[in-house]
Amino acid sequence: MAVCLPIRILLPYFLTMVSPLSQVLLWLAPFSGKGGVSEWVMLAFHLGLPLLLLVFLWRGRMTAAVSFRREWPVFAVPTLFHLSDIYWTVAGGHTGILWLVLLSSLFHLFLLAFVYFRSRAVPAGALGLPA
Repeated sequence: MAVCLPIRILLPYFLTMVSPLSQVLLWLAPFSGKGGVSEWVMLAFHLGLPLLLLVFLWRGRMTAAVSFRREWPVFAVPTLFHLSDIYWTVAGGHTGILWLVLLSSLFHLFLLAFVYFRSRAVPAGALGLPA
């Protein structure tokens, strides 16, 4: 049963990738064509929405400082995914978009670093930890 759970979770994502919904999420397919300004709008949306959710929904809800020892997958998995993305962009010969891949990777890793260092800057008593 536990082995089936990742497959059941991934199935809707794979179906979304081959459905028309993926075109809507990438470049607003019914309203705009591929390769237009709408792709930049959707990129800004996909980068900005998680940031807004982080700022408005998660702000002030930390109960402990972030620790590399306890939460190493939070830092390791996105870093490995971004390194893989950069590698396959270069290996695939897509050097025209390499700057965009590097920019989005740096943006995401900056957010992770911001959360980590912000949690370190908060006094221990404010997080409910012993001083």
